Amino acid sequence: MKSVKAVKTTYLIGLLFWLSAIIYFFAANWGGLSHVSQVTLACLLMVLFYGVGYGFAKWRPDLADVGAWIFWGGSIAFGAAVALIGQIYNSHADGYTFFLLWLIPSILLAIVTRFSVFFVQSFILFNITIYTYFYPLDRWVERTSGEDTAITIGLLLVNAAIMFLFASRKPMLVAYLAAVLVQGFAIEVTTDWSWRYLYSDETFSIIGILVYVLIAFLYAGIYVQYLVKTENKVLIVLASLGAAILLISHFFMIASWISGLLVYLLGILLGIGLIAGGSVWVARLARQSSDENRWLHQLIKAVSIFLAVLLITSSVLSIFYLLNLYGAEWILLSALVLVPIGSHLERSHSILRYTLMLSGLAIASAVLWDFSIPVLAVYVILVSYVLWRERGRAVYPFMLIAFLYGAGLTILRLLPDLSADYILLILTVLALGLYLLLEEPFAKGWNLIAALTVWFVLTFFSEHTVLYYLSNITYIGFLLYKTYKTAESRRHWLEYAVFAFLIAYFGYKYYDLFWKLLHKSVTFALAGAVFFLVALYFDKRQLRMDTGESRFILDGVRKWVPIVLLQLLIIGAIIMQKEIILRNGTEITLEVEPVDPRSLMQGDYVDLAYNISTYDANHNYGRVYVLLEKDEAGISQIKNIYDNMDEAREQLSGSKEVILQGELSGDRITYGIESFFIEEGTGTWLEENAAYAKVKVGSNGDAILLELTGK
Repeated sequence: MKSVKAVKTTYLIGLLFWLSAIIYFFAANWGGLSHVSQVTLACLLMVLFYGVGYGFAKWRPDLADVGAWIFWGGSIAFGAAVALIGQIYNSHADGYTFFLLWLIPSILLAIVTRFSVFFVQSFILFNITIYTYFYPLDRWVERTSGEDTAITIGLLLVNAAIMFLFASRKPMLVAYLAAVLVQGFAIEVTTDWSWRYLYSDETFSIIGILVYVLIAFLYAGIYVQYLVKTENKVLIVLASLGAAILLISHFFMIASWISGLLVYLLGILLGIGLIAGGSVWVARLARQSSDENRWLHQLIKAVSIFLAVLLITSSVLSIFYLLNLYGAEWILLSALVLVPIGSHLERSHSILRYTLMLSGLAIASAVLWDFSIPVLAVYVILVSYVLWRERGRAVYPFMLIAFLYGAGLTILRLLPDLSADYILLILTVLALGLYLLLEEPFAKGWNLIAALTVWFVLTFFSEHTVLYYLSNITYIGFLLYKTYKTAESRRHWLEYAVFAFLIAYFGYKYYDLFWKLLHKSVTFALAGAVFFLVALYFDKRQLRMDTGESRFILDGVRKWVPIVLLQLLIIGAIIMQKEIILRNGTEITLEVEPVDPRSLMQGDYVDLAYNISTYDANHNYGRVYVLLEKDEAGISQIKNIYDNMDEAREQLSGSKEVILQGELSGDRITYGIESFFIEEGTGTWLEENAAYAKVKVGSNGDAILLELTGK
C-alpha cells in the first residue's frame, strides 16, 4: 500500500464502516444500555468526530481531505443522536421535525465551512423535510387538487431557484440534483392536470392553463440560459430528458383516451418522423458546427431515439393487444429480426440503427415471458450475437440487460424448481465472465455494473445460509478490491460506480432482516477500526504536502464551534421538553392496535392506532385539540374536539378529563404517539398481545407514549 490514494481510500472506507456502525447500533435499540447512556454516547461520538477532524487538520495537514470527511461525520452523528432521542421518547418515526432539527445546523455548517458535502446534505435534508411536512409518512392528509398543485408548483419553483443559483457555483452537484427534482415535479403536475381533463371530465380552468404556461416558460428559460447564454451540458441533458418524458407521457394518455387503431398507427408514423427529422437535423448541425459542439449532436440523437423507441414500441404492442395477437410467436421473432438488421446498418445512420435495435428489444422483451424454451433460445442467441457486435457502442448496456433477462428466463424454464438465489448466482457468474472476457473499456464498465447489481440483489437472499454468507463476504471483498484498484489507477468512468455500490451496500444492509442490526454494528465497528489502524500504519511511512482542502476547520474554529454547541443545545432542549411532560403530565390509558415496520434512522417500532384515532368531524384537516374523558373502565375516550386550546380548556370539568393535541385529516386524528420503538426482533409479543397504551399528556396537549401493556 504505497500509493497516497490507497491510504486515503483506506481512511474513508474505515469512516464509512464506523458511520454505518453508529446508525445501526442506535437503531437496534439495544437493551444493554440505559437511555441516559445511549444519549451520552451519541453526544460523545458527535464531539469525537468533530474533534478528530480538527486534529487531522491541525496535526496532519497532509491528510486534509480525510480530516474534512471525518468532520462531516460529526453531522451524521448529530442526526443519529436526534433520531435516538425520538426513539427513546417514541416520537414520530421519520417525521419532518427530525429532519428539520438535523437540517438547521447542516445549513449553518455549509455556510460557515463552504464544504461541498454540507451543501449536498443540506439540499437533501431540505427536500425531505418539506416533503414529510406536506406528505407525512405516518398518515394520509386530505387535500384538494388545487392545494396539491400549489404544493407541487411551490416545490418546483424552490428547486428551480436552487438549480439556477448553484449552476454557476460549487458544488454544482446541488444544481444537478435540483434539476432532477424540477423535471420530476414538472412531469407530475402537468400529467396530473392532463389526466383530470381527459378522464375526470374536468373543464379547462385558468389554474390548469397557468400550470402549462409556467412549465413551458421554465423549459424555455433553461434552454436560453444554458444552451444560448452559458453552456451547461448536464442541465441541458437533464432538461431534454425531462421534456421528452413529459411529451411522451402525454401522448400515451391521449392515445389511451382515444384508444383506436388509427392513433397507434399515428404513433408509429411519429416515431418514423422523429428518426427522419433527427437525422436531418444532426446532419445539418454537423456541417455548421465545430467539434466542440458534438455533445449537442449526441443529445439530439439520444432524445430522437428515446422518443422514437417509446412511440414505436408502445404503438406496436398496443396494436398487437388490440387485435388479440399477443400470443403469436411471429411477433417475438419479427421483433428480434429488427435487432440484427439495425446492428448491420451503416454507423452513419445511427438514429435509425439504434431505434431499430432498441424497438426490437423492447417489443420482444415485453412478450418474452410467455414463450417456450426453443423461442427463448433463439432470443438469447440473437441478442448474444448483437451484444458481441455492439461492444463499445452506446446500445451495449441495453443489449446486456436483454441478454441477462433472456438468460434468466431460459434458466427458469429449464429448471423450474431452481430457487431464485441460485438463478441470481448463475447470472452473476455470467456478468462477471463478460467483465473478464471483454477488454473494451465501455463494455467492461457496464459488465461490472451489471455484475455488481445482480450480485447485490443476491446478498439479500437467505434461503440457503451458506450461500448467503458466501455471497456477502465475497461481495464486500470484491467491492473493496475494486475500490482500491479504481482509486489507484485511472479507469473508465463507469468503473467508478464501484464507490456507489459500496455505499449502497452499507445503506441497504440496514433492511436485511437475516442479520441483526446489533451484530452488523459490532462487525462494522471492528472492520472500521482495522481499516483505520492499517491506514495509520502505512501513513507513517509517507511524506506529503498540505493539500489545504480542510483549512475551513482551522480558519473557522470560532464559527463552527458555536454550531457544535448549538447541536448539543438542541439535544438538551428536546430532552428537557420531554422530561417536563414526563414529570408533570397527566397519565391516561388508551386502547391500541399494533403493526410492525422499521424506521429509516430509528430502528424497529410498533405502529399504533388508538380508540381515539378516528372521529367524524365537520372539517377535513388541521390542528385540533381533543377533549378526552375516562370511561368506567379507565380508558380515555373522545368527548369533543376544538380548534384552539383556550376553547378546549373552557370545557374541562373534572380530573377525569384531559386535552390532547392532534392533527385531523378526514376522519383520522394523529397525536404524535403512533410509534413505539422496541429492541430489534422483540415485536412479536406486542403484535399478538398489546391492548393498552400508557400515555403522559402535558399541559399544552403534547403527549409521550410510556409503555404498552397486555390485556
